[in-house]
Amino acid sequence: MTRRLPWLSLCPLALAVGLALAVPLAKASPRTPPTLEEFVISNDLIVIATVAKPPAHSSAWYSVTPELVLKGQAPKGPLRVQAQSAFSCLMVEDETKHPAPDADAKRVLLFLKATKDGKGYWTDGHRTLAATKGPEKALQFGFAKARPYNEVLAAIRALVELHRPGLETSHAALLWLRGLRSDNTCLVACMVARTGGHVSYGPPRERITAQRVSLGATLPQELRSLLAHTDAEIRAQAALYLKGIVDGLADKKASAAERTPLIVDLRRNLDDKDVTVRARTLSALAELGDGTVRPRILKLLKDPNATTEEREAALWSVGYLTRVDPKQKGQDLVAAVLGLLDDKRLAGYAVAVLRRLTGAQERKSVAAWKAYAKSLEAGR
Repeated sequence: MTRRLPWLSLCPLALAVGLALAVPLAKASPRTPPTLEEFVISNDLIVIATVAKPPAHSSAWYSVTPELVLKGQAPKGPLRVQAQSAFSCLMVEDETKHPAPDADAKRVLLFLKATKDGKGYWTDGHRTLAATKGPEKALQFGFAKARPYNEVLAAIRALVELHRPGLETSHAALLWLRGLRSDNTCLVACMVARTGGHVSYGPPRERITAQRVSLGATLPQELRSLLAHTDAEIRAQAALYLKGIVDGLADKKASAAERTPLIVDLRRNLDDKDVTVRARTLSALAELGDGTVRPRILKLLKDPNATTEEREAALWSVGYLTRVDPKQKGQDLVAAVLGLLDDKRLAGYAVAVLRRLTGAQERKSVAAWKAYAKSLEAGR
């Protein structure tokens, strides 16, 4: 038996959740798995429960006793729950031969969907809170670091409230704002993530749109302040989404007057101690057309000791910067990008950037661009 990809147990949740239909949204990776907010939206029941007897194997049915309900209404007595599959896209003939994920759990956080026959629930996502041996665990949830149990529960409660039927838009907008200013870093991260444009469900997305409109210019102001947050992940996410939010204010690209203060704030994080913050900041400044980052982009492209994350950000920043300001194109950038063709992870990206830089759309493969590089060397 196989079922949908069990993201919560097998893949990290990316921090980027929905913004609005009517305004430009931040770019989201097609590989982004469901976010915490999407799990809150899409599941019928969210509970913390104790496990009397763990599931015998992957996808087995077992019983749990709810001790705390975070969303929905749990029926009286134990819940009949189907364990998550241990597999995602693999075809497995007999899952009884494979243990369920976290089969030693004694307390779990479960995201549950009701079965069609109404006789039980299947697990859309789960986290072990405590194993048979050992203390309660911090919860990773795809954040850069594990978040404390109490912080995660508070974030889930806040997200449930934001999607409570009948909640007025103005009240929801204030809750969003309160979350951004919270001392709970997990909640702040979730509230920043809402600006990422990932929620595709109709009514929930429409609610986020309305809340975004209600907040108006306050939202980008809050994101700017979070560029100086003590939590590196929050600084990185604020940089990632800030330009898209500002562009969205008037449903057009930000004016020079709007870009300048953002650029000033972002430049402060170019030398951040966290590599992800540096990478996201570089990309954001390139998208804003800040030509002062060009030397840094060139240096990273040529630096064999730079991290892959930084070199990838530099590579994409070439495309961003030269699209906004074509005058930034140059043979030095072309040569630097050609030097990445031997990097298996970056070669495909390099081809896309080279085609933009040179306009040579006919060269579509790594091999074609390597041949071009050799021809340049032969002509010297």
